[in-house]
Amino acid sequence: MSKKTPKKQSAKEEKPAKKKESAWEFTRSMVILIGAVLLIKFFVCDIFFIPTGSMEQTLHGHPDNGDRILCTKLNYLWRNPERWEVFVFKFPYEQTPEGDNSSYKGEYFIKRCVGLPGESLALIGGDVFVLPSEYINKPAVAEKAERAVKPDHIQRTLWLPVYNEDFKDLSLEEFQYYWQLPKTAASSLSISGSRLNIDAGNNPMTITFKPHTRFGSLSGIPDRYVRRQVVEFACPVIGCKGRVRKTVTSPKMTARCPICGEYLQESDVISYDFRTGYPSNYQSSFEKVSKVAVPQYRGEWWHFVPDLSLTTGVTLKDSKSSVLYTIIVDNTTYNARLTATNLELTKGEEKLQDIPLALTPEKQADFQFYHLDGQLRAYLNGKELCDITVDPTHLSSAITNPQKTDVALTFSGGVTLDNIDIKRDIFYYNYRDSRGFFRLPADGYMALGDNCPSSNDSRFWGPVPQANLTGTAQFVWWPLHAIKMLH
Repeated sequence: MSKKTPKKQSAKEEKPAKKKESAWEFTRSMVILIGAVLLIKFFVCDIFFIPTGSMEQTLHGHPDNGDRILCTKLNYLWRNPERWEVFVFKFPYEQTPEGDNSSYKGEYFIKRCVGLPGESLALIGGDVFVLPSEYINKPAVAEKAERAVKPDHIQRTLWLPVYNEDFKDLSLEEFQYYWQLPKTAASSLSISGSRLNIDAGNNPMTITFKPHTRFGSLSGIPDRYVRRQVVEFACPVIGCKGRVRKTVTSPKMTARCPICGEYLQESDVISYDFRTGYPSNYQSSFEKVSKVAVPQYRGEWWHFVPDLSLTTGVTLKDSKSSVLYTIIVDNTTYNARLTATNLELTKGEEKLQDIPLALTPEKQADFQFYHLDGQLRAYLNGKELCDITVDPTHLSSAITNPQKTDVALTFSGGVTLDNIDIKRDIFYYNYRDSRGFFRLPADGYMALGDNCPSSNDSRFWGPVPQANLTGTAQFVWWPLHAIKMLH
């Protein structure tokens, strides 16, 4: 009896089953993928766009090309926000003392956490003073409020550029536009090979930085002094080698190719730089007259910043050469004298510290000196040399908004500078009451923008409730040239 061979199914009979199975697999995969994306978006992390400039320079905001950030939502499941971290939250109120803000309802805001639940905060002299939560619902005792000092890793993010010069393609006349030079400067100063050469001999020579505007010099470095950005565009047209180097003073960067006439946008920028700053609101701050000999200081617009950083690349010719780095706040002078063998720090006539060094003459070193949050700090080649408290740690009537600030360099002997970099800290202030306290409830946080003069924040609409917190801003992921971790 012969065995019957089973009939082989034709390819036509197999196809419908396979198609049905493939469609089901695809649908199931897509459902799982979409579900996973939604779970991640709502419970793990999310992506946000920065449309405004309230967090400049930490975050670049623009309606068209602002930064894109990644926010982690899991952090606040096991911990609360920490002071100074950048966080995301839903706008807390519809109605504020300043008026109707209902248009912001449901929107996400990004700010820096400055005040914690139960605290009372005073914003005076540009700094933050904190009254502990034990004083909640009690009268504010001003002298108990302690100055909040920012840690180094946070401060490196918060320094704002005021002036930067590497002496490339710079004449002495251009340098003198931003520095007050003595009459002997012509014979003692020279610029060559991207370096400033000083031969002061035995007579110390001082140069003083002068913040400059189209209306004249200022008596200090104000909180509205921001960088003037210099960018270089490359034409994207195939075969065109057009390049444009342009100074821009607004978030929107555009130019035209000098060869083919193509309109260039921020995506065509190949390098970013800045030379010096300019006051962003000079038209509002000064009288709108074309020729004003002496600018009018207006307290409601300008706040001179006491927390300043001065950095240079320095080469000493010999053991007798020295550079004196000076920061002046009103009538108080903070000095750091750098020689090959030591660093001497003084406050006025008071000697604070003498630090032995072993610098090699004719060898370049990087030195940074700054006054910040009531402290003096100095760094040599990135290594901290000192951290000295020089101002009151608690709030007192002696702490006021300064009316004058200066930065100066004094040279003795032969010195060469490779660059000069001046930065300023954020200047926090209260719009309504210069010495009043902001009281935070037991579940409220104070959120302030890094661009303090132009930020819609807790100073206007109050604290952020715990229930409105979304997560921690972790890093900028777009545009490519701005990728960085946020601190």
